Amino acid sequence: MGNGYLAWSRTTAGLVASRDDAERLGEAGSAAGLSAPRLAEFFGFAELSGRETFFTDIHALLPGEMRIVQRGEVRHRSLLRPRFDLRIE
Repeated sequence: MGNGYLAWSRTTAGLVASRDDAERLGEAGSAAGLSAPRLAEFFGFAELSGRETFFTDIHALLPGEMRIVQRGEVRHRSLLRPRFDLRIE
């Protein structure tokens, strides 16, 4: 469930992912530029939310999510969330 995210992007070579930061994905062949809406959200002191990063075409894989790459197709799937309201007696 973690507190970080994995940045990922589709490139001409396939799917590229980086745990450190989205900038490294740009170095790996993504043609991503800066995302104006994300920068506005950041400098407007809004809390950053969602899967968008500071770069276009680079997305965040949030805790509890996974991407399935199969035969050139990328699908999204959410992992099961723990239920803290259940009690075992």
